[in-house]
Amino acid sequence: NVWSPSLASAMLGLRLVSSVATMLVATMLGLRSTDETALTGPKVELRKFARRFSSSVKVNGDIDVRRFVSAGEEFSHAVERFGDFTRRGVVDARKNLKRVEKAAGGRVVSMQALLRDELRRGSRHPKGGPARSTGAEALLWSRLSVSFWVEIFKEHLRGKTSLPDATRSGFERSLARYLDRFSRAAFAAGLRQSTPDWEEVRRHTHLGCENGQCSDETLAAELKAFVREVEPVLDRMARLQKQVGLEDPRTP
Repeated sequence: NVWSPSLASAMLGLRLVSSVATMLVATMLGLRSTDETALTGPKVELRKFARRFSSSVKVNGDIDVRRFVSAGEEFSHAVERFGDFTRRGVVDARKNLKRVEKAAGGRVVSMQALLRDELRRGSRHPKGGPARSTGAEALLWSRLSVSFWVEIFKEHLRGKTSLPDATRSGFERSLARYLDRFSRAAFAAGLRQSTPDWEEVRRHTHLGCENGQCSDETLAAELKAFVREVEPVLDRMARLQKQVGLEDPRTP
């Protein structure tokens, strides 16, 4: 057999065609390899955090405050991995969780019992809802900070919306009604400048990736599982606050 430059070129061409074909098939299937997406750090396990939130619901329908706070703290660490645009929200979420812990005093586990304590302390605003700087208000905002992400994920699931668009919609559906117009404008301006796309978030969190392969379908499944388990917990918390008159009147 004679190995000639022309034969070598032909073989190289075949290998390149095969490589391109493989990449095209992967693209058509919505898959990317670990090397192509340059995944970094450990995977953010949304299903794990969903189970942690879900475990805070007690058999009698009450909420275990300590479990909810613990789940919230763990989730805030995961959200931090999404990018710098989460920084302010994460800081606020942690402050509110600390305020809930302080109100519970290390002795109250039941959300219903904590809310009764808050009523005895005069934590109800004269116009309804929680007074400012109270444990009841911190509980409300701790819930809303998680609701914000539930609404972002739901918006993406409705139509594979870009992350900036999903974040704007999630904000309008969760936090916006509780803020004045200056705070809403500041939040919107911050989103326009700093919110990345899903692909960048994926590189840091491995969302939608399994065994080095990433797809929109896997991402949707992870987001859907989180929403399915966490949203009922948040709804239950809102009902408990409404029952004692410590829910914000602006809540639907």
